[in-house]
Amino acid sequence: MVTATLHPARARRMREKLPPRPHHAVELRPLGTNVPGECIVSYSGDDFIDALMADLQADDWQSRLARRRNVRLRRGSGRLELSPPVHRTFQLCLFEVHCMTPGLPPVDPKKVVGSGLVVRRRAEDGRDLAWKKAGEEVLGWSAVTGEGDLDPDPLQRHAVAANAAELTRIVAEHRRRNDMQREELHPLQVAPPEVCRARGKTILFGLVPVASDERAPGNEARVDFAAGGTDPQSNPYVGTLSPYLRRRGSISMPYAGEALAPTAFVPGLVRAGMNPLAASAKGVTLDERRYLELGLFLQQLSVQVDLFGTSHGAAEARAVLAGLDLPMRVDEFGRVVATMPALDWIGKAIPLLLEQKPVAGGLTMPLSWPAIDDRTGDALTAAALKGLTTTFDSFHSDATRFEGRDWLYRARGFVRLSHGPDCPVRLAWSDYSKPFHIAPWWDSDGPPTKIALPVLGDLRSIKPNVAFEMPPELAALMNRDPLDSLKGEGGEPSKIGLGWLCSFSLPIITLCAFIVLNIFLSLFNLFFHWMLWIKICLPIPAPQPASNEGGP
Repeated sequence: MVTATLHPARARRMREKLPPRPHHAVELRPLGTNVPGECIVSYSGDDFIDALMADLQADDWQSRLARRRNVRLRRGSGRLELSPPVHRTFQLCLFEVHCMTPGLPPVDPKKVVGSGLVVRRRAEDGRDLAWKKAGEEVLGWSAVTGEGDLDPDPLQRHAVAANAAELTRIVAEHRRRNDMQREELHPLQVAPPEVCRARGKTILFGLVPVASDERAPGNEARVDFAAGGTDPQSNPYVGTLSPYLRRRGSISMPYAGEALAPTAFVPGLVRAGMNPLAASAKGVTLDERRYLELGLFLQQLSVQVDLFGTSHGAAEARAVLAGLDLPMRVDEFGRVVATMPALDWIGKAIPLLLEQKPVAGGLTMPLSWPAIDDRTGDALTAAALKGLTTTFDSFHSDATRFEGRDWLYRARGFVRLSHGPDCPVRLAWSDYSKPFHIAPWWDSDGPPTKIALPVLGDLRSIKPNVAFEMPPELAALMNRDPLDSLKGEGGEPSKIGLGWLCSFSLPIITLCAFIVLNIFLSLFNLFFHWMLWIKICLPIPAPQPASNEGGP
């Protein structure tokens, strides 16, 4: 038998002309279980990595990991719920990577040249959303389309083998420059060699991110309040609008023809502790109830619709209100002799009644509010809904990465494998994890934080350690008689004068807040009956006083 040996240069040229050698299949799957998606385990405490390694090296490692899966399920839905770091609970994804050949041998860790974890959000329409960036710019959640199984890093996605032809290199570089949106990646680490040897597997683990301060526009689904039209039967948002913003008949105004002042009619109702919006409230006259209904209308225009803002809805609402004339005065025959455009009247009423600021020339209550026909009413309603949409967008268009309490997420791992310099790097993905929610920070299942309060005998020795700098206006307000402030008397505090720097003891402030909190909790418990779960007190042994060694 004759064996021919090629010259190295000739062998290299022949390899360049041959297609890449086929790889055998590999699999990245959850460790220690055959249940698809069961890759997440939970650990409490700051030493969770050491605890994980100890579990993986134990003889009963599978049962230990089983106890750490599905630790917390959301009440009601039964879905997996992960705790944020503030609860001192941490979640990790555990995988093993093996060859799809008889015996499922582990992949050599030296062949793992990269690995990572992505957390994708499940949209209501079933799409997967990835958190993306372009350079340093945060783009936020965007749909995963055809690139879902490609390498999430565009630099790696368009990498080529070391012996690739020049044309291939040029094409890859062009694609890299035009595909700079990258998905946020989180590291997967190969477990230490002694851990992998103990299990006879190549194990990868990574922390599942559940908290982030990054913000991006468009993270919340946009709500178009005007999409359902102006009929309250088909659009539930119409019912939330003031009757002044809908079709209606003519109504007489409260205190018609009287000069308005910021607090002319309201204090009596407030002191009586009544609800002026309840038609059956005792002692509330029709004028008083209509007066506060008018206040709600002005508040809705000012805050929700942003009537004097720059949105299209606000401009349309102004145009409709400018064409609505309010009767201001009649002659002895009942004929209207003076009117005022509703827009002008509202422009004075908002600062006067809501902001309690005087307006030039004063303001008189119109005699009535004219009827709003179907066409005008629909136009006014549509404009108000558009303005409401713009206002909603200004509050909800910018959200953090994990802000939605009911958002649903899934984690997925990947591994890059290299079989030598003559073969391209190969990417293998795991299946998605089970869908999970992220628990809100206040829904704590972690250990409580303990704060020690001073004993009463130590109060005199505690020196002020925090200072508040008060401007003259605030200092003058604080120096007023509290009873005058409660009565609404004394006028506005002067903005001219001396400022003050007041120092307090932070432990004493904490103690006062604790005492006041307990008082109010007890009062509110009469209505909410929450003391059983909002406050837990346990007895602890008090330190014994030191003995007087010099005594008898």
